Amino acid sequence: MRIHNIEDEKWLYQWIMNKPEVIDFLQLHLPLNALQTKGLKHDVIASAYGFPVKETLGSGEITHYFSEEYDKIIEYSEREFIYPQLYQKIISEGMVSRENLLEAIKKYQEEHEN
Repeated sequence: MRIHNIEDEKWLYQWIMNKPEVIDFLQLHLPLNALQTKGLKHDVIASAYGFPVKETLGSGEITHYFSEEYDKIIEYSEREFIYPQLYQKIISEGMVSRENLLEAIKKYQEEHEN
C-alpha cells in the first residue's frame, strides 16, 4: 500500500487486485506450457478457450480495405480483440487445463506446418 500511495485499505482491492492495468495472456499461460513461450500464440489461446481463431494475418487486412471488403476487416477485428471476453471467461470459469492448452498448441502447429 505504501508503494502505490494507497492511504485507505478500501482502495487496495479496487486499484491493485480488481483492475490490473496490463495482463499478458501469453505469459499467464507459461506455467501450463513448461515455462516455454514456443507455441503460445493468440490463436492458440483463443482456440483453447473456445473462441474463434483468425483466418488471416493483420497485414492481409490492407488488401481487404482496398478491395472494400469491410466485412472481412470487421470479422478479423472481432476475432483479434477478444481480450475483455477472455478475461471474463478466465475470471468466471478459471484457466484452461494444461491438457487443453497443449492440445490447442498441437492443433495449431499441425495446421500451420507448411
